[in-house]
Amino acid sequence: MKKRATNLSPAPRRSKRIVRAGKVVLALNAGSSSLKFALFRDGAPPVRFLSGSIERIGLSASVFTLKGINGKQTERARVSAPNHVRA
Repeated sequence: MKKRATNLSPAPRRSKRIVRAGKVVLALNAGSSSLKFALFRDGAPPVRFLSGSIERIGLSASVFTLKGINGKQTERARVSAPNHVRA
């Protein structure tokens, strides 16, 4: 059993903040070599705030893409996705 150091100051107290995300809807579209997704804030009409895809599943050089609210690409990376389970 390890001894605890006694000369450490206590961690600073953090104020408690409650963040409510609200309801979110996840939409998935699985094709033969791609998996696409989108997240929507619940409302009338629902508002998409994030989307993306993994393309070339089962092939070399699979690509993960993430898009933000404005639909512009925010992230793009090569990933290993030998099948849909691993994607």
